[in-house]
Amino acid sequence: MSRQLPAPKHTPPMPTEISAALDDIRLDLTKGGVLHDTASLLESLYLISDHDPQHYGIADAHMSRISACHDDLEKKFPGWEDRLAGARYETVESILKDVLRRPEKDEATFSDRIDAVLLNPVFGFGIMLSAMVLLLYTIFALSEHRWAGSKVPLAGRETG
Repeated sequence: MSRQLPAPKHTPPMPTEISAALDDIRLDLTKGGVLHDTASLLESLYLISDHDPQHYGIADAHMSRISACHDDLEKKFPGWEDRLAGARYETVESILKDVLRRPEKDEATFSDRIDAVLLNPVFGFGIMLSAMVLLLYTIFALSEHRWAGSKVPLAGRETG
């Protein structure tokens, strides 16, 4: 059972004048036998763009026609590939505006509040120093208590 998905709100971006020129190029390449009759607009776009510079599997006779179409499009619309990329980025940004929601006010978490105190340039050093003194005092106090009841002679101590 398949479910019906709603139609996307955003269509794939392509400036209309470039789309019309690509459609003319698709028809030209179809007449020349480079593309099949059912080829989409994106297939002609792929052929004339520089994404596949080797054009593996395309006959040399067709390569001259593809190069001519590329040069014609570049003359009509200088920087056409950059315009297509820009249109894609604009569409992505509009989709993100619909999808992303950022909180208006960042609330400090418990960890943020602890960091604000412990990493304070004035009080942070004092807190760290106090923690180290407490740690060392605890270690030596426990070890003194442990050895106080022991009958093992320690260096420099007399056993009684």
